[in-house]
Order: sequence, then C-alpha cells, then structure tokens
Amino acid sequence: MHALGHRDVVTAVAADATDAWALCHGFNATVWRSGRAIADGDAVGGEPAGGAYRVRAEPCTRHPPDSLYHNPYGMWRIVRAEAFPPQP
Repeated sequence: MHALGHRDVVTAVAADATDAWALCHGFNATVWRSGRAIADGDAVGGEPAGGAYRVRAEPCTRHPPDSLYHNPYGMWRIVRAEAFPPQP
C-alpha cells in the first residue's frame, strides 16, 4: 500500500488465513477507492453507527527502513471494536 501512499494493514481477529485476507483486502480496497481519511481508533466494518472493528495506527516494524518493503506511512492494525473502546 505504500506505493499508493497508504499504510499496510494487519489483523489477528479472523478465524483463518482466508478470512484475514478477505478482511484486510476489503479494508484496503475501501480506503483506496473511497479516499476517506482514516484516523487512529476509527470504527470500520459492521453497522455505520458502531462498526465491528477499529483500527490502531502503528509504525512499520516488519521491515527495516532501508528495505523496499518498509512502509514509511506505517500500518493499520484491525482489532475488534470492544478491544479498543473509543476515547471520550
């Protein structure tokens, strides 16, 4: 996603690899197509009022900064909404 100017996305909430891929792919496609600005803690997926998930902003630590795979924009971690309650 860094080639498109976006963060990468990771998750551990899915039951298996296929579900995790579908969740991440759907999130990336929605972000890229909609142009919607996403912020740390935003609700995503599920009903518009609450969302089934929230995103947490993280730096890219999977690859060193001098690697072509390093994403300078960082990563979104998709977590279950109840694991990351909104701030008052």
